[in-house]
Amino acid sequence: MSRSTGTARKPDSVRAGRKRSHAYVVERRTRVCHNTVFDIYFDRIAIGDGQRIEQYLVVAPKARNRGGVTGVAILPVVNGRFGLLRLYRHAVASEVWEVPRGFIDAGEATATAALRELEEETGLRCRRAALISLGKIFPEAGILSAQVALFAAEVAAQEIPTLGEEFGHREFRLVTGKEFERMISNGRIQDPTTLVTYFKYVGRHASRRRRATKGNRQKTRRSAE
Repeated sequence: MSRSTGTARKPDSVRAGRKRSHAYVVERRTRVCHNTVFDIYFDRIAIGDGQRIEQYLVVAPKARNRGGVTGVAILPVVNGRFGLLRLYRHAVASEVWEVPRGFIDAGEATATAALRELEEETGLRCRRAALISLGKIFPEAGILSAQVALFAAEVAAQEIPTLGEEFGHREFRLVTGKEFERMISNGRIQDPTTLVTYFKYVGRHASRRRRATKGNRQKTRRSAE
C-alpha cells in the first residue's frame, strides 16, 4: 500500500502465498480534518484473509446529489472551437489548462450544476437542449470519494465572454481541435478530466459520422436497385 493512502499489515498466511479473500470491511472511520468543501478521513480496513490497512486516506466532497455525483466538468464548444481555462493550481504550484468544472451544490441536479458552472467560470450561457451528457468518471478512485459528470455545451457566441472571478483563473481561450490536440501532445494539457471529456466528445462525433455514412451508403444501394 502506498504511503499516500495507508499502510498494510500482512499475516503469515498471505506471505506464504495462500489464496486471498477479497471481503473488505471498514472497521473504523475517523474524520481527521475538514473544511467547507471536503471531509478527510482515515479508515481502518479489514480484508477477509486477516490483513488490515491502517489510516487509509479518503477525501470526500461534502455535497453530492441523489445520483452520487459530486462535481461537473463542461467542455465549451463555441462555433466549432473548444473553450479552455488557464488557471493557477496551488497544489501543483503551476498554471494549467482545463475545461470549466466545479462542485455540485447540495440538492442540485447535475445538468443544472453544469449550466451554472459554465456561466460562472466563463460567462457563457447554454440552452439546456444544447448540453450534451458524456457520462461520468471517478477522477481519482484511489483517494477521492467523488464522481464527476461530464458534459459538452454547444454554444453560439459572437464574442469571447468575460472571465469569471474565480480563484486562480487567468484566461479563457477558444482553440481549434488541432490546437487542442497539439496542447495535449506538448504537455500543456495534463488534467485527466479535461482529456477524458474532450476525447469522449470527439469520439461521439466520430461515431455519429460513421453511422451517417453507413446510412447514406445503404440508401444509395437501395436507390441503385
